[in-house]
Amino acid sequence: MKKSITDIITQFLLSKEGKQELDGLKNMESESTQNLELLTDLDNLWKNSSDMTDYHQFDTEQQWSKFEQTVTQKATQSQYKQYATYGIAGLLLLSIAWFGSKYLTDQSSDEFRPMVYQSEQEKKEFKLNDHSIIALNAESQLSVLSDFTMVRDVSLTGQAYFDIERDEERPFEIHTPNEIVRVLGTSFDIKATDSIFDLHVTSGKVEVMTKSRTIEVTANKRLVKINGDYALVAITDESPMSWRTGLLIFENTALSKVVNTLEDHYKVTISNPKQISLSNCAIHTTFDNESLDEVFEELKLIANLEVIKTAQHSYQIQSVKCK
Repeated sequence: MKKSITDIITQFLLSKEGKQELDGLKNMESESTQNLELLTDLDNLWKNSSDMTDYHQFDTEQQWSKFEQTVTQKATQSQYKQYATYGIAGLLLLSIAWFGSKYLTDQSSDEFRPMVYQSEQEKKEFKLNDHSIIALNAESQLSVLSDFTMVRDVSLTGQAYFDIERDEERPFEIHTPNEIVRVLGTSFDIKATDSIFDLHVTSGKVEVMTKSRTIEVTANKRLVKINGDYALVAITDESPMSWRTGLLIFENTALSKVVNTLEDHYKVTISNPKQISLSNCAIHTTFDNESLDEVFEELKLIANLEVIKTAQHSYQIQSVKCK
């Protein structure tokens, strides 16, 4: 059977020349109905604390021992009586505050637990509790920072597509390594790392807060960080969102840029050890969810591109001859 708080106090006082201290506690109870009610409330809180997950970590005997040492070192016998009446009441108030805050913390933790979504080589799609839909690219991580009751906060490292449920009263904020993206309800694609920021807005309006300014990006616009600065341009190339659609569209695109896009899309390395010039080859074609081997076969027909595989995710360019 669990001891009450008053039992613990009484046991402690009786073990230390108990009569004087116990009399002090009784005087406190008889002189102040408020103090007696305080003891009763704490006693009830103590009895009902069995559902708390962390209260077992509170070492009652150790805390009373510290209290005893403090009183013995700093108080005379008459001062000790004052501790017995007023000091214990203060300690009980602190205890109530501690147990109450712990109880409330445990209750709120039952309602919200931070969520982390992480993808390795695969892509993931999920829905948040405000019905917003998130598609997470490979090698990316999204953390949900709030329970969305008052605010909607997440953080992103990597790439993701957001289709945000509109809410005028609760803006949706995405914290990236160097920016904060704020929306009310819209759809957009973000790629954000320590050195890269690339935002495509497909519908609605987005605010991007950088360290120096706030930039508004509207539908069919793209915000890119180049050499540490941010440039706002029209969307002319859908390939940055190809990871989600599977569609690669090249319209008179330099082969050097095509190779960079293929590296990003297929998560591979394509090296050019012979330093063959690729800028003079313009590629005009479309790939729709084709494998990398199929892409290389078509580029071989278009630009006589010869590529060999050197490791699981590594390739080397051997030769190119543009037609």
